[in-house]
Amino acid sequence: MSHANAESVAAYMADLATHFAAGGYQKVSIFLDRNSTHLTKMKDAYAGLTSGLAIEMRFIHFAPYSPALNPVEYLIHWIRQHSLHHADCKQTLAEVKQRLTSLLDHQIVLSQDQLVNILSHIEQLVVAKQKPAFSP
Repeated sequence: MSHANAESVAAYMADLATHFAAGGYQKVSIFLDRNSTHLTKMKDAYAGLTSGLAIEMRFIHFAPYSPALNPVEYLIHWIRQHSLHHADCKQTLAEVKQRLTSLLDHQIVLSQDQLVNILSHIEQLVVAKQKPAFSP
């Protein structure tokens, strides 16, 4: 997506829903940040594009600032540790891009076990946020 707006995000989500419906899924939950392209206008456009589709797509928004619930933050942390930590501050953007491309092309970033652990950790955080702070 070169320019994301509510309509293009809705079209992407409709394509995603069509793909999942074709795979036999009946319900899918999508977690979104609070970017303006993910709010009411996108949901209305999505509803129009998928009115005949037999799948329930549930959109769940993260809290306003919740990097611990966003899987890409774990990837960014890994990249910082393995490529950018102690990098020469005089590198050009092209050199940084080459360094990152080389790292990502030649190394498995996260193993399946690591990814499962991250997603389990996020699930625990979400469940903890849903519990009341104290019980009477």
